[in-house]
Amino acid sequence: MYQKDINDYSVAIELDPGDAEAYYNRGVAYGSLGENQKAIDDYSIAIALDPQHSRAYNNRGIRHSILGENQKAIDDLSMAIELDPGDAEAYYNHGFAYGIVGEYQKAIDDYSIAIALDPQHSRAYYNRGYAYGALGKNQKAIDDYSMAIELVPGDAEAYYNRGVDYETLGEYQKAIDDYSMAIELVPGHAEAYYRRGIRYGALGENQKAIDDYKKTLTLTDDPDVLRNAQDNLESLGVVVEEVPPTSITPTPFATHDSTFISSEYFYN
Repeated sequence: MYQKDINDYSVAIELDPGDAEAYYNRGVAYGSLGENQKAIDDYSIAIALDPQHSRAYNNRGIRHSILGENQKAIDDLSMAIELDPGDAEAYYNHGFAYGIVGEYQKAIDDYSIAIALDPQHSRAYYNRGYAYGALGKNQKAIDDYSMAIELVPGDAEAYYNRGVDYETLGEYQKAIDDYSMAIELVPGHAEAYYRRGIRYGALGENQKAIDDYKKTLTLTDDPDVLRNAQDNLESLGVVVEEVPPTSITPTPFATHDSTFISSEYFYN
């Protein structure tokens, strides 16, 4: 689909080299195929032809971010906001870019504006929760994850991350409940099994801890998690001789600081 779109927009550009929208839309198609530099090049031409093209700035910023060009991303998203101060997605993406470089308070400020502009913006609540957690403001993180869950009840990572914050605050049963919900939603969530096992072990529920650690071993090939799960099993008197195979496709698990990807505009 996207290659056909690229071909079509290339014809349109050949017929009218001054068509900013054709360059913009071809940039979208290139980005959808992961050809980030080509997308950036087309967005740059669209901007040169139409300096008020806020969406081209937004999308070019996202592509810069994907390539690790963080300051360029922040600069482009700042321009997108300047051109369209009512664009919740531009603020969201600006916050995302700040979060990548560890500017968590600036990220929080942007997510807060995005939420004010769009109170249903579940990803902004989720990412603001992450930023609060990174700053050690765990209760605020919990509140934001709770709102993200209210808006998207099937968000396993929001449950998982809220569980981490509950755990940090010593509310272990609530943490277990959230890890359990994350597992219900994503049965291959290795990190949720692992952290739930830790909490069961701390509560003296050793068999439940053993079961969760054993499950963890079948769901991840992360060497740190494998080693820690094996060590914890051995501390409970279980010798792990061989990691059994799994019939569940492992899902990439997130640490506490998991965030959503930026939000790119599609075709005009």
